[in-house]
Amino acid sequence: ITQQTDKLQLLIERLLLLARLEQQQHLQTQPLNLSILTANIIEQKKAQCQQSQLHLTHHLGNDVRVEGEAFWLEQAISNILDNAIEFTPQGKSITLNLTQSPQQTTLMINNQGQHIPDYALPRIFERYYSLARPNSQYKSTGLGLTLVQEVMALHQGHVIIHNTDDGVSVTLVFFHH
Repeated sequence: ITQQTDKLQLLIERLLLLARLEQQQHLQTQPLNLSILTANIIEQKKAQCQQSQLHLTHHLGNDVRVEGEAFWLEQAISNILDNAIEFTPQGKSITLNLTQSPQQTTLMINNQGQHIPDYALPRIFERYYSLARPNSQYKSTGLGLTLVQEVMALHQGHVIIHNTDDGVSVTLVFFHH
């Protein structure tokens, strides 16, 4: 009962968040230090990684800036990192790389673990679509990646997810205007 209550609470929170996001016609953007914002999120997830015996490494630079809204970018990056933690087996690694060129800024989050099945790849951004977590067989709300896609669209960027040789890679791309 407690587990189902928590799941319902999370579903309600995510739905409200998504509804709020969809109501936004434009963001109140400002120059943000994505290096610091991402480092803070990693710090919040450290205990969770240690508990799951995951190796978390990152190369974020010191002052990689994008035009954005901190609250929504935190939501998006946090969702991706939560997924990476849940789908990475004990003892494996999660790596974050933040790079910038004159044209774009890219945050890549790679995790070692099982691939996203071929049948699921075209559906991962669909609202309510979720795959069972390997450790618990528990399914999420299916709203996290929908939210990530919406946040990136509002930032005139995009999100790319694909399987790699040893896991899954999620890339957030911010274009410079």
